[in-house]
Amino acid sequence: MPTPDRVLPHSAEIEQQVLGAMMLSAKAISQVTALIGPEAFYRERHRHIYHAIRRLYDRGAPVDLSSLGDELERQGHQDIAADAGYLIDIAASVGTSGPAIHHARLLLEKQHRRQAIAIAGRLAADCYDPSGEADEMLEAAELALTKIRSTNGRGTLVDSLGDIVAADFAAFQRGESTHRTIPTGFPWPHQDGGPTLLDRALGGGLYTQELYVIGSRPGQGKTSMGVQMAYTAAMARKGTRVGYINLEGGRRALSGVAMAQVARVSPRVFMSPRDRPDDQHIATMEEVVRWLKELPIAVDDMVYDRPATLGKIRSHAKMLRVEHGVNLLILDYLSKIEYDRRSYQEDLGRVIDGLVDIAIVHDMAVLLFHHLNRRYGERVLETGEPLRPEMADFGLTGSLERYAAAVFAICNPHAGVEKPKSLVERNPENGVALMDWGDPVLRVELLNMKNKWGLDRWSVPYEWVGHHRLYRAYPKRQMDAEQADLPF
Repeated sequence: MPTPDRVLPHSAEIEQQVLGAMMLSAKAISQVTALIGPEAFYRERHRHIYHAIRRLYDRGAPVDLSSLGDELERQGHQDIAADAGYLIDIAASVGTSGPAIHHARLLLEKQHRRQAIAIAGRLAADCYDPSGEADEMLEAAELALTKIRSTNGRGTLVDSLGDIVAADFAAFQRGESTHRTIPTGFPWPHQDGGPTLLDRALGGGLYTQELYVIGSRPGQGKTSMGVQMAYTAAMARKGTRVGYINLEGGRRALSGVAMAQVARVSPRVFMSPRDRPDDQHIATMEEVVRWLKELPIAVDDMVYDRPATLGKIRSHAKMLRVEHGVNLLILDYLSKIEYDRRSYQEDLGRVIDGLVDIAIVHDMAVLLFHHLNRRYGERVLETGEPLRPEMADFGLTGSLERYAAAVFAICNPHAGVEKPKSLVERNPENGVALMDWGDPVLRVELLNMKNKWGLDRWSVPYEWVGHHRLYRAYPKRQMDAEQADLPF
């Protein structure tokens, strides 16, 4: 309990530096909010500023002095919004967002100290009361300390249903959602910022705190789709930060796929001198390198932490969330996670359940790639027809139906077609050339098998350029002619 000459542990300077870093960088916002909540700030006005920054970030709005002042006024804190000089001082209190995590940890430690002092003070007061039971006092203090450790000081272990509904209803009235959406931007974000066909079908994109599963036969473009979706999601909305755990080919495999997709060179370009491109394409590759370095994508191949168990993936996901602010985790692929082969269904079902927990605990969307089972491939070979898969072909029907928000399959229900050579297209936002060399392409579909948030059993058509491991939008004129199977 504080005395007149002792102040509760806090640092106004560090609080300002954390808030200043959040105003400077979306990455800092994601990192800080993953670690601490408003309770970590001792000064009440700092809690309100933190809350306003978080609101702007969740809406995908820019965090600057003007928008922050407007948001504070909207929350009823006109006195803070009117003190523009104070907000400017906070913004100028830090020169870089780099130390944001370190400073946030310092605030968390001081918060824990304040909470422990409060618990000790209540325990001391109770101990002076002769009518109380000592066991009950100690049990109450132990529970309070457990709550701090279990929730990282950010909330309560148990809330009443009424409080939960009231909080969700208040967010609804403010025009906010309890789940944030992360647009995939796949296969390439629209220049006008509008949603792609896949994002429209998903209701805006991938929802945080949810698991999504995409399956295909081996060698049918899962990793290519994962890599492409990593950078299109990072492009589609500012604030999306992608983590890619690659358990199959390692980080070098991802490098070759990304370069092939964007620079239109051979995916073996880094592996074989025979595939060295000409000077024009090397110049394009240099552009692509500069562009990819600016995208917030963290790659983790767990090369020093194999075999990959569910527990290790939990640890790596937490590291990606705290250190890199990741809110979209791509995991390639399920069968590489260690499991008991004697009880395939049961043990991989446990893994699926654990991945949903990761999504909920770290407030991220988890996108998992998976092989379709061997029986599906055998049916395709027997019939000679490109059959559409069923849920049973995933081999985890019960687990996916219970836990996954949406399940997709990559399939090829159409024959290959020859596309004519077209002119080079250039994206004005990043200057990366998108060249079409007239390669033979395949018509493929991303078939929806289950969708928790809306209609299911729909498909989105794409073109698959195998030589560059690239997915492209299927021409609308052909979709109209074929009456593509879309629910909108």
